[in-house]
Amino acid sequence: MGVLEAAARIVQLGGEAAGRGSRVAEMRAAFEARTGAFAPEDPWFEERSGAFWCDALTRGRFGREVEGELSPEDRAWLGPLERAHRGLFQREPREQRANGGAGEVLVDVWSGAEIVVTALDDASRVIPRG
Repeated sequence: MGVLEAAARIVQLGGEAAGRGSRVAEMRAAFEARTGAFAPEDPWFEERSGAFWCDALTRGRFGREVEGELSPEDRAWLGPLERAHRGLFQREPREQRANGGAGEVLVDVWSGAEIVVTALDDASRVIPRG
């Protein structure tokens, strides 16, 4: 299982009513408050729905809410998903930033998040596809 399969399973669990409907509605309302409302008849509905679920899996940590229903292989992706950040990044020299220091920082022009890479995930932990 790879990250895409794990994400698909989490989204599938989110779509199954099993007592999660109010939580999914709450996450979507928060997402729409930041990005604008969307409905099935909108031309970009599928793309906006995908962006919502991407946000729910990463920033919203929705995978933790269904963790008990995931396989061990899928659960292995929860940490990397939660550390993911989707955005539009611009490189800026660090000395121009208020926090100072040398080198470069990635700044998300949408959220304002500043990211400095200090360590990489251990790629050897990735479970090979069957």
